[in-house]
Amino acid sequence: MPSLELRPNGSYYCPDDPGEWGPASAPRVSITDEEGAFLAWVARGRKVLEIGTGVGVSTRYLAQPGSVVLTLDPSEWVRETVWPTLPENVATCTDRQQVGSGFDVAFIDGDHHHSAFIEDVAFCRDRMNVGGVIVAHDATLLGLGPPWMVVLTVHGLGLLFV
Repeated sequence: MPSLELRPNGSYYCPDDPGEWGPASAPRVSITDEEGAFLAWVARGRKVLEIGTGVGVSTRYLAQPGSVVLTLDPSEWVRETVWPTLPENVATCTDRQQVGSGFDVAFIDGDHHHSAFIEDVAFCRDRMNVGGVIVAHDATLLGLGPPWMVVLTVHGLGLLFV
């Protein structure tokens, strides 16, 4: 696992991370442990799609015993640094064409630009089982409102039931 440091708000980051958009960018910031506990509860025993592995904190929480996780991230740094350290019940991919269907839970914490987020939601929705849930990280930053339900955490978790 990459060496992680705790931020004052409870998120983690890796000081060696070149950032999401190259060397001029800030390192990726993870979920908090409180948000992770919520994700673990939602994902327990379910088939999960994660958009954006980041530093792997959310991936590990999603990968509770009995869960099957597919995490999608195009970053070379994530592929080389984070993926080799993930649990055995996590599969990885860099291309959306590699993603099947039949997911019970989707966790979105990828590109936070509005158009990219909308695209991620549509992509996940098309691959979900009826009765599934899409969870979006940074709901506060994204300004999510109805039909999303928002769980108030440090970053906010948005829930959309399919």
